[in-house]
Amino acid sequence: MTDIDDLSHLNDYSWGGDGSDLNQPVRAHVEAALLTTDGSYSPPLDRLLTLGSVHDLPDPEAALGALGLAEAHIPDLIRMARDRALNTVEDDVPEGWAPIYALLALKHLDVSQHVADLVPLFDLDSEWFGEELPTVLGRAGAPALGPLRQYLYDASRWHYGRWNAASALAEIGKQHPELRDQAIAILAETMANQANDPETNGFLLSSLLALHATEALPVIRAVFERDAVDVSIAGSWGEVLEALGQPVDRDDPLIQRSKAQRQQQRAANHSQFGTFGNQRAQTGSFPKATANKAAKPSKRKSKRKIASASRKANKKKRR
Repeated sequence: MTDIDDLSHLNDYSWGGDGSDLNQPVRAHVEAALLTTDGSYSPPLDRLLTLGSVHDLPDPEAALGALGLAEAHIPDLIRMARDRALNTVEDDVPEGWAPIYALLALKHLDVSQHVADLVPLFDLDSEWFGEELPTVLGRAGAPALGPLRQYLYDASRWHYGRWNAASALAEIGKQHPELRDQAIAILAETMANQANDPETNGFLLSSLLALHATEALPVIRAVFERDAVDVSIAGSWGEVLEALGQPVDRDDPLIQRSKAQRQQQRAANHSQFGTFGNQRAQTGSFPKATANKAAKPSKRKSKRKIASASRKANKKKRR
């Protein structure tokens, strides 16, 4: 087990910045999300420290199921998921995967009384947390609405955290149909904020489409009319109408303008990420994400946005 007092390994961790660039984590939020613990975990949780890479197990779900984890273990599973030493350990150390296993275990437990302790995980630069946490919180249902609303409305949070929080609201609406209207109301109200950047509106739109939110069409159209939505994420205005089963007026100037923007964005993405897109078309999934420190920030941001929008099936632990 890595000594939590040895901080020499923390230099390569994605601690983020001062909040001036919300395409990267905010250091103050990251530090608050990670907990300093004594590093000790009682059986059966201690087994999670030894399983190693998820990709090396033939059936991770079966491995977790064999441990007999139950509701009584939830507080320690959350502590493990947010453990500072475990999250910042070197990639090739087996216990570095323990936070991921802890989150995967929580997918099958009732975390409704622990939502506030899980939401800070959105602040961490981890594709595993970004992809799996929405499902965990979706299961929680009504108790998750308030904390997610608060996080989503907080413009000081980094973009990817807010986008994933929007996905969590969509999960609530899908897993709990009686809460669908409330989830849509939060997403639509957030989208109506004119301070949003186009990409955030694009991901809010994606979550609304996941809930087939025809009642949000006036808000969605208003955003398109302001050219305040990134059409590369969830489509043009015409594609949105088609996705929601609505008639498409080809004479509507907004249809033509939005379609032209979509075509321009596709051309730009193909020019910049032709190989990336070709692999997606051939394999049905994106290549495993890697941190490309040599790439320009704008290129890293665009490539990551494309990957996030497509919900790639192949996940790689990226801390």
